[in-house]
Amino acid sequence: MAFKATVSKGTNQGPFYYVANRSEGTKPYTKPLYYKLWSHTEKNGKRQFIPKGYENTYELGTFQTSMYQSINATVTNYLEYAYSPYRNHHNIVFNKALNKVAEELSYVENMFEAWYERKEAYTLLGQAGKGLLKFVTSWNKPSYWRSLFKGSKRLVKRPETLPEAWLLANFAIKPLVGTVDSCMNLLLGDMPSFWVEGSSGDKHSWSDKSGNLEMYYTTDYIVKHGVEVKSLNPNAQLLNIMGLTTPFSSFLNVVPWGWAVNYFVNINEVVSNFENRFPGVNIGSSYTTVYAKTTYVGRENTPGYWLNGQYYGNNPPTALFNGNIDYMKRTVGTSVPNYRLQVSFPSLGGSQFANLFSALALTMKGKAK
Repeated sequence: MAFKATVSKGTNQGPFYYVANRSEGTKPYTKPLYYKLWSHTEKNGKRQFIPKGYENTYELGTFQTSMYQSINATVTNYLEYAYSPYRNHHNIVFNKALNKVAEELSYVENMFEAWYERKEAYTLLGQAGKGLLKFVTSWNKPSYWRSLFKGSKRLVKRPETLPEAWLLANFAIKPLVGTVDSCMNLLLGDMPSFWVEGSSGDKHSWSDKSGNLEMYYTTDYIVKHGVEVKSLNPNAQLLNIMGLTTPFSSFLNVVPWGWAVNYFVNINEVVSNFENRFPGVNIGSSYTTVYAKTTYVGRENTPGYWLNGQYYGNNPPTALFNGNIDYMKRTVGTSVPNYRLQVSFPSLGGSQFANLFSALALTMKGKAK
């Protein structure tokens, strides 16, 4: 069966519309691929009122196609476009999920364990090699065999019979060969990779009123980041601890009032996009998945009109709307996602607000002198 990049059901002019954009991968499917899903179901959306004198123009029960398309366009703008008035809300959720990933990458415990295991394998391999070399060069010396059983009260002579040689080989030589085999299997295999993931979500209610359409939406917005760690250089991690790989962030931390700026704009996070935030961590693949479930209710209001010299002002809505939209978009890359700019304001009763005004008061007091 041929692969289809786009799968769709229904129509964007009907009560149900489903479309998925996919990417074709190769087996085994070990890396994330680009994917986008849009599914919209309208549960009502039919004409429920016809103004007097328009009976020959409209029909009760007909689906309100133009309004359905307007709902699609509004939610698309809310979720995807940079000029959406709710973009800052989305960026906050995006950055919260990214912070969870950054915390994990700052100290990748599993990768340190794998690195330490390989380091120990090199040590064991060297010891086993020395043991085999000593056997090859000293097997015919009685002192060699006695050294294998230093704790024994009996003096062990060079094996003269097959059973003696077999026992000594199994207890002295075979373990060395087994150690070499185990170490080589470990060292010749790929460094084990693993995924560091973090997610965050929030619920947001919003509304849109344009023309005769009055809609109210509630969206559960979730962002999940995943980063594949392929290898690690532990020594490079020391540079990060000393601040040598993040000069801009280190500088901003000592700039006067830099901490206050971060109360309003996440300048430290944005600046870190230009630095090597995770030195020694080799990134393979990465992905960011956005999932949003939106439910809505609304109506198309019937404007007042004149007919035969009479004004009709208090009309019931032409149509009522009730439905939901599922949206998912996965983007992929080869690096840790960048922070997005977000704007926030300290709450009046919070510690940030108190710290800010205490600092302002102390500064004003110093200038007054």
